[in-house]
Amino acid sequence: MKNLFRLSVALLLLAGLGSCKPRTPRPHFTVLTTDTLLSCGPIRYAVDYRFTSIDNAATTPALQAIEESNIHYFYGLEDFIGTAREATSAALQRLNEETEKEVALFYAPATQSSATPRPQYEYRESVDSEVALVDTVLVYTITASSYTGGAHGMYATTIHNYSLRGGYELTLRDLLTPTQLAGLDSLIRQRLYDLYEVTDDAGLAALGFFPDEIRATENFACTETGLTFHYNPYDIGCYALGDVELSLTRDELRQLEP
Repeated sequence: MKNLFRLSVALLLLAGLGSCKPRTPRPHFTVLTTDTLLSCGPIRYAVDYRFTSIDNAATTPALQAIEESNIHYFYGLEDFIGTAREATSAALQRLNEETEKEVALFYAPATQSSATPRPQYEYRESVDSEVALVDTVLVYTITASSYTGGAHGMYATTIHNYSLRGGYELTLRDLLTPTQLAGLDSLIRQRLYDLYEVTDDAGLAALGFFPDEIRATENFACTETGLTFHYNPYDIGCYALGDVELSLTRDELRQLEP
């Protein structure tokens, strides 16, 4: 099954699979929205979830498997079994319990004799998702940001590519030949040189990159034109660089073949 998605010298990604579409039910989507405020002692925690759910997931085992995987990734509930709405409740309960533990450990309770007002702390967590369909691949992108004190908040984007026919998550090994995989790191490094107008690793390091960490990532998206790789802060560079995204076309990947 996975061999259907492997790239050859002449074909990249999923070209030529149009004949499979009639046997692949198309997913229908709905967005489950949650906006709430958790209060625990001095902490007020604003929570915002936008989970894109496959509302016809029950029609095929493949779609059901994808929906379950997305629930786990979106809410961070590895052992959870249930619906997206149930996952929302479980995630909020977990967050509330973690906040209560933090308050108990680090924030002394207010006393009636204290003349100084108790400080309030504003935390936030936002998780959003969006979906793209590329031939027989479903691309699910999760964007999360949070602030729980400190100099700055944190944010990250994670991308998951699924076979609509099989329901499993695709990796680079499913899409690229061994020869293409072998040359991918060098191609990505060269693309970074071009994007940031430098000629070597020293130039990247001067900008805040970590040259020793630059390699292909499984945090990629299948697109109509090729593959797009996404690096979050600290993956290959300092926080000040922000997230780094680069795209490789079909022709560029094809040229990795001898």
